[in-house]
Amino acid sequence: MSKRRKNAGEGYGYMFHGAFKEKKDAVAKERKTKGAWVKGTPTNHGYRYIVMSPRTNPIKRKKKPAKNSVAWGKKNPTELLVMGANPEPQEIVARPGQTITIRVNPTALSRSTDDSRFMLAAAAQLYPGKSLAALTGAELSRVAMLAARLKRENPYFGFGPSRPSRKELAASRREFKGNVRRKTKEEREYIRSLRPRRVRGQAKLEKLFHEVYGQNPATCGAMIGGYLCTRKPGHRGPHLPQGATLRPRSRHSWGPRGNPSAEALRESFTGTEVDRVTVHREGHMPAGDYALLGKLLALYVKPLAGGQVQVIKPKGTQVVSDESARQLYFVGGDQDITAALSIFGARERGAGIYELGEARRIDYKQRKEHVPDPDVDEWRHQFGEESGVLPSVLFDAKHKRLLLEGGEYVVRAEGIVN
Repeated sequence: MSKRRKNAGEGYGYMFHGAFKEKKDAVAKERKTKGAWVKGTPTNHGYRYIVMSPRTNPIKRKKKPAKNSVAWGKKNPTELLVMGANPEPQEIVARPGQTITIRVNPTALSRSTDDSRFMLAAAAQLYPGKSLAALTGAELSRVAMLAARLKRENPYFGFGPSRPSRKELAASRREFKGNVRRKTKEEREYIRSLRPRRVRGQAKLEKLFHEVYGQNPATCGAMIGGYLCTRKPGHRGPHLPQGATLRPRSRHSWGPRGNPSAEALRESFTGTEVDRVTVHREGHMPAGDYALLGKLLALYVKPLAGGQVQVIKPKGTQVVSDESARQLYFVGGDQDITAALSIFGARERGAGIYELGEARRIDYKQRKEHVPDPDVDEWRHQFGEESGVLPSVLFDAKHKRLLLEGGEYVVRAEGIVN
């Protein structure tokens, strides 16, 4: 994407000329700008006086195609890092006379964490007859964009419950009414046999309802302290024996907010719409969608063995965040510090992971359009500035990658906080 700003305006009909703490500075800017005016408004950084003027050069935008068309997938609606979305092909060799049976369980309704099925479906739709390995970089980017859209629209991808048609709903209602009539008739015959004893209307209705719907559902059946678990088969979380109560983790009356998507996190962090998807294969990161936060300039580490703070400056490395906005990763570039492990007094944890020390500061480069001075694109963040909790810096000797563990930082629109 070009570094040149296409639009300095705020909204669709005005030009933005700056935000000032003092009103006299805003008035001075207003006098220098033709047709401008001053507007006071509260912001995240305090009360500001904004100078604006009517736009005289509106941008001519091309008409966007419909979302259901193939051309819509040519322009990427997201800025995501889809990790592990291009799996390697698997080859199965069978002996003469040997039979290979592949079974698929269509009743499993769990959300799929494997993006390969979405990639294959997108590739078959855009480039019929081509495998993922035969696609070029540009074609693979288009396939990844369409796969991300398919994943948002249908996370179950054919394995979830389908919406019944009108014909099926009508048949279900007729079947239900038939069952009620049949049970009502049986209940009336039973009442006649018990005369003069009569059943009151409310008890009769309850008994009828339980006979129609009161079939015992299947349970998990796991033995916990001599009692059977009464939750549904294949449930998530702990087992619940008969008579026990599952308490919620939170007693707040409000529902907690969900994590933002990688696309929303990227847009709030940079103040611009995303325009592309990049696919990486990184062995030290779990597969998923990640938001690009900028280029890593430096990482300041207090060595585990003590001494002065050491500065690590990888080349060509990017900083990304997962969708929880509370875990940073470093992607690409030269992150190999094997020769400097002795300087940090690194301690091996096993599996090729070394602990280097505490992370004190991180410097990164990213242009942010929603700040008062967007031309300033180099930022620094002190870890633990609010809570005092510092993350640990690790080194994966197998993949030659730096890692962050712990800490209480969070990625927000104003930057990396705490």
